[in-house]
Amino acid sequence: MDAYVYFVEKAQADLYERIKKAQELNATTLTAVGKVLEEGYAEVKSPIQAIERSFDITSKLLDVQKSYALKAAELFTASN
Repeated sequence: MDAYVYFVEKAQADLYERIKKAQELNATTLTAVGKVLEEGYAEVKSPIQAIERSFDITSKLLDVQKSYALKAAELFTASN
């Protein structure tokens, strides 16, 4: 059971770090979108649209992390 607890804690810590990184990347993206909006060449018509797109990619990143964690848990459970 100790190995399982270690694995879950490690997966959660990894997920937490990846979420933080995704948020940092989103902030960078928003900065870039802001610059594009200032230049007047953006497909993004409003800050609301930029936020929606930003959260869309974040949602996709979280889905990927969730799938990874579930698959890892399945593999760990199958091996025990």
